[in-house]
Amino acid sequence: MSLISLLDEETALVDLAWLAVETVQRLKSRGYRFIEIDHPERDTLACNVLSLGARRLVAIDANAKTNQRLRDAGFEVHTFPGSEICINGSGGPTCLTRPLLRG
Repeated sequence: MSLISLLDEETALVDLAWLAVETVQRLKSRGYRFIEIDHPERDTLACNVLSLGARRLVAIDANAKTNQRLRDAGFEVHTFPGSEICINGSGGPTCLTRPLLRG
């Protein structure tokens, strides 16, 4: 289960109740602002979103309240039905990707 997703250079989506105090302090000292997930959406992997850059995100559609919080913060959120592949498989959008280094 993901407790944090870095959305850009200054914003983190967090499951604040489960983050270590040291992690919160370190992120705050580096100037990060937090967007908290909607806690009832914890089990549907609300904190696991994929940043595509330029304030664009990919998220599971089941997390409507968290996704709205992201939109309200100025992010463009693209969703997909992840109940079978993500929630039942315990891996969100970031787990479905493979980072590439492009030169």
